[in-house]
Amino acid sequence: DMIAGSPDHAESNLASEFLISAERALELRKLAEAERTAPHALNCGFPELQDITRGLRRLCVLGAAPATGKSTLCSIWAVNALKEGHTVVYLSAEEAGFTVFDRMERAAQGPAAFDTILSNSKLYLMDATNSYGLDVEETDPTSLASLFRSLTRGNQSVYFFVDSLNAVESLIPLPDERGRLLVAMSRIKSAADVHNVAGGVVISFLNRKSIQDGRPSMESLYGAQAIAHTADRVLIAQKAYIKDSQNQGTDFVNTDYGNNVPLTSHAIRLFLAKNRYGTSGKFATAWLDGKSCTLHSVKSSDLNDSGIFWGELPASR
Repeated sequence: DMIAGSPDHAESNLASEFLISAERALELRKLAEAERTAPHALNCGFPELQDITRGLRRLCVLGAAPATGKSTLCSIWAVNALKEGHTVVYLSAEEAGFTVFDRMERAAQGPAAFDTILSNSKLYLMDATNSYGLDVEETDPTSLASLFRSLTRGNQSVYFFVDSLNAVESLIPLPDERGRLLVAMSRIKSAADVHNVAGGVVISFLNRKSIQDGRPSMESLYGAQAIAHTADRVLIAQKAYIKDSQNQGTDFVNTDYGNNVPLTSHAIRLFLAKNRYGTSGKFATAWLDGKSCTLHSVKSSDLNDSGIFWGELPASR
């Protein structure tokens, strides 16, 4: 009998549910295998971060407080992508294009070295008022789809960088901020997925102070709901500070002349808050030098100081 409460009907429903689950499991296994074997895993710049992320690919969000080094990290990763022969699209809504270009030159170890890199790869750079090599006039995520379509049709492996999410979402003509953020992230994600873009990084900010020495959470990010819905990986960067005699915080910078790390470097750690294709909840720590735009591995002895804390400066500063 085809009666809702009959055993036959219950077994039929159970079989249907199991079949759907099995199909979903097969899909997830395929995604995991594609992630493990993907040829376009971008070099993160230092081994510890490479280990926990297996390289940057697909859609990654990088969040941090101001002056942590988000744009410097993206410039380093963009140069790494260019070195590996990828085409790079860099949308800067926060800074002038020449500022980004100068930072990339430093990350490449000078103009001559950067010219050599650019002779073997392509860089498309756009800021809020000018486009360099692009046919679009503003950092509008709706323009990304046509741009990615054009580049990937030519069999180019593309990495993109968007600095930053809050500037891009402001271009979406919706009254509600949450709606604008979701539309912006969805359009970026869709444009990348549809046109098989190798990967991209979108910068976001912390919308409230992090708990001192605590693990940062997805909820601390500007656009947290939109990011949770669309991003494949989320990295949250924290800067190291050290308490001074007034119990206030100052940057914790490198002071060891013998470790081959620039003395202008400051310590950062990146927390993998989300990883759609693997384990999350891990930290990677590095020295980041904003002057030379370089990353350096941190030895455990470098951070043996009880006065170090991570996150934003105390409110008293």
